[in-house]
Amino acid sequence: MRARIGRTERAQQRVLRFRPCPSCTYNFATDEGERSCHYGACPYLPEQLDVHCPRCWYNFYTGEGRAECGDPPSCNFARDEAPVRIATVTRWLAQTAPRNIGEIETGDPRTP
Repeated sequence: MRARIGRTERAQQRVLRFRPCPSCTYNFATDEGERSCHYGACPYLPEQLDVHCPRCWYNFYTGEGRAECGDPPSCNFARDEAPVRIATVTRWLAQTAPRNIGEIETGDPRTP
């Protein structure tokens, strides 16, 4: 018998299954690496993984940028959305991190 899961949990599972395009080396949390699609922001990135302020593009994960609302940031996004998104990105990064050097270099988890 299949266990029933709620709509929120299913949505969270979809977010955590997100994978960037194969040639993309961009790190969505730290803003480092090359974007293969050359967009300012990934058009496929789920909203729950975006750690930037929608008004001033302050990065809540790295603390980089200049928040329009002050230092420390105090807007509604900083209070309500940013902590949840940071936790989600942290879970996503831990789940998608390469497990060894071979996987980092080749993308193949079987490579020693």
